[in-house]
Order: sequence, then C-alpha cells, then structure tokens
Amino acid sequence: MTTTQQPSRHAGAATPPALSGLAACAARLQRSTLAAVIDLPDAFDPLDDQHLNRVAGGLLRRFREQDDVEAYSFLVELLHARLLSMAAGIVRRQGLLVDPDDLVAGFMARIFSDVRKDQPVVRQFLALAYTAMRYDALNQLRLHRRARTRGEAWEAMRAARLAPIDPAWAVERDESSARTLRMAATFLAVVDQSFHRLREHDRRVLTLRELDGLSYDDLAAALDVPRTQVGMVLKRARARLARDVQTILERTPPPAPVHRQTALASLPP
Repeated sequence: MTTTQQPSRHAGAATPPALSGLAACAARLQRSTLAAVIDLPDAFDPLDDQHLNRVAGGLLRRFREQDDVEAYSFLVELLHARLLSMAAGIVRRQGLLVDPDDLVAGFMARIFSDVRKDQPVVRQFLALAYTAMRYDALNQLRLHRRARTRGEAWEAMRAARLAPIDPAWAVERDESSARTLRMAATFLAVVDQSFHRLREHDRRVLTLRELDGLSYDDLAAALDVPRTQVGMVLKRARARLARDVQTILERTPPPAPVHRQTALASLPP
C-alpha cells in the first residue's frame, strides 16, 4: 500500500493555525539535539511528504532504540495533521461512521506500545500509517456489518418470521435466553463496579467521551491537555477499565446452563 494518491505537499490538509504550529515545531526540532541524531534535512519542510518520511523514520528509530520521549513527542506533533488528513480520506472513501481521530490515536498508540528491539528501519512512515489506519477502518466496517446482521436476525426472531420450532426446544431456548440476560446483567454489574474503582480522572475521561460524546477538541479543553494527547489519555483509561473488568470476570462463575431434560420436564403432559 502506498500513499501516491496523496499530494506531496498538503497545505490544504491543515488550517493556518496548524500550519503555524508545524513551522514552530520544525524550528524547535532544528534547534534540538535530535537534529543531528536523526539526520534532519538542512531545509526541513514539514509539508513535504519525502521530508516527513525521512524525519519520522529517524524519530521512530530514536524512540525505539533509546526510549526517547522527546523524539516521540516530536513525531506526534509533526505527523498529527498529516495523519488526520489521511484518516479523514479513508473514512470518507469507506463511508464509515468512524472518528478519524480514533484511527490516528489507535495507530500512534500501537507505535508507542510496540517496544520490540532490533526492528527494521521504517523508510516509508506515511505508507505504513496509511496501511495500518485503512486496515483498522475496514476492521471496524466488518464489525459494524456483523452487528447489523445480528440485529436483523434478532428483529426477525421478535417478529416471528422464522420457522416454528419444536415446543421442547422452545422451552430450552427461552431458558437459554434467560441465561443470556443473566450473563448480560452480571457483565453490566461488573463494568459498573470496575468503573467506580477507577481513579477519578479516568472516570471523568470516560464519562466525557463515552457518555457525553465530547469531541477531541472539547476533551482537550475540558481536561486541560494538548489535543494530540487526548487519544493516549482515552486509551489508557479504557485499558485500565478493561483490565479490571477481566480480573473480576475471571473470579465470577457464569450462570449454570439448563439441561434439555430439565426443559422437557417443564412441559405439560
């Protein structure tokens, strides 16, 4: 997968304030000690894809080999506008109801959490990002289609459009449905318990995003953090919640299934 369909200079992909921020970030990078380490071009242009690929690869290598947080920060700041433009194009072409910010945040989070050593040098960072975000978007599309298919099947069952079944199996099916409802209630109770065990900051982050539906811009303002860090803050809060839920579920026995003999015994003679 390549990004040849993307323009090499993407002035239209960023607003004037964002362009000003890119220029300031590029100037800071040129003055930093990283400039010599990553082989920064003399006339580095953050709007040139070839320059971005070269600089991004150097920053990523520095972060992986030296755990250099400054290199990762520069990587996020320099690439965010470009990656957001690419993600928006992916979402638009696929016709998805996906927040492009979520695609960008997911990709950058994977880079941050991938601590494997001795990895090959990334020479086409933008192509790597495009491929990863497109795969993520297509995966979300598949999940959406599966959910829609399950919903249609459920509606068909409720409308009694399916063929009649044996009464004995109907009793067992009803018990199975009741067990499913009990399992769902258990899971919701566990999620609620885990949510209230989180730190106040994590609870606030999840409430603002998942319940109130705040955008990344609004979240940045509400949490008083840079917009480029909102995705990482969300990912960490979700991860803590998921770990606690998994821990509790591993200690919680599921509702016992009904046996077919029990279902048959409940039928009238």
